[in-house]
Amino acid sequence: MTSPFVLTPHYTQSEATSASSNSAFAYAIFATLAFTLAVYLFETYLDLRQRSFFFKTEFPTELKSTISKIDAEEKANGKNATAKDEGEKKLDKSQPLLPQLESKFSKSQSYGLDKISFKLFKSLYSLLEDCAFLLYGFLPFAWDTACAWGSKWGHTESDNEIKITLIFLGIMTIIGTITGLPFQLYDTFCIEKKHGFNKQTIGLFISDQIKSLLLTAIIGGPFVALLLTIIKWGGPHFYLYVWAFMFAFSVIMMTIYPVLIMPMFNKYEPLPEGELKNQIYELAGRLKFPLTKLFVMDGSKRSSHSNAFMFGFFKNKR
Repeated sequence: MTSPFVLTPHYTQSEATSASSNSAFAYAIFATLAFTLAVYLFETYLDLRQRSFFFKTEFPTELKSTISKIDAEEKANGKNATAKDEGEKKLDKSQPLLPQLESKFSKSQSYGLDKISFKLFKSLYSLLEDCAFLLYGFLPFAWDTACAWGSKWGHTESDNEIKITLIFLGIMTIIGTITGLPFQLYDTFCIEKKHGFNKQTIGLFISDQIKSLLLTAIIGGPFVALLLTIIKWGGPHFYLYVWAFMFAFSVIMMTIYPVLIMPMFNKYEPLPEGELKNQIYELAGRLKFPLTKLFVMDGSKRSSHSNAFMFGFFKNKR
């Protein structure tokens, strides 16, 4: 008796012809769909709970009371009158803090609401796309397409599995880039621009996408090829060799990434001498962090969000 919950993909590979293999595959599809839906529902529940907080427009009472006391003390000490204006987007210390923070709170709530609403829509699309790919049998279809393309170039699945795999991953990368592009464009040039954070031009956006794809091909292709070679060569204990390879690859990437790859996307200049540099080195000294390289990154050409980070390995920390 056939279960009504057993699903069969629209596309199946020609090798999967036996009834037992088709039945097992159908049950696997159902289990995958059920797990995917369960994860989606749980994450959506959490996002909806978080989204409800972005509708709150009233400034937190305890924080309001604390800041009011600070304003009163500053006014009593006469400090507000002598402080400098630090700019439109930063806090103006010559004015009371509370009205400025209330304005920032309102803008932050609006930005958070737009971001999480967009995330909910994107998650729904991802769910529908994953289900459609699974029910259609898109991954087997893409693999057979890679085999067909490979055979035209003299590569068959049996004797050139690695090359076929690279073609397959290339197909999936291109499709993923195309389907994800509208979401990236909307997030960058609609939401971020609406709230005054985006500084990226369409030319820079396209340039970043091209560079990312090229790096994926240049680094990812040989990485996958070598990984599959190790798996085939390693025999029953292949996982030990894979672990060693992954560890070595991670160390190498942590070493070359800040030196070769990061400068492809941003310009890094040494932080000029001054109070800020002295304070950072003083903090690093107290924490016994071996800071030897300190740079300023032109991240503001993409976004006005503030950011700072540490990266590197051994003597290449920066």
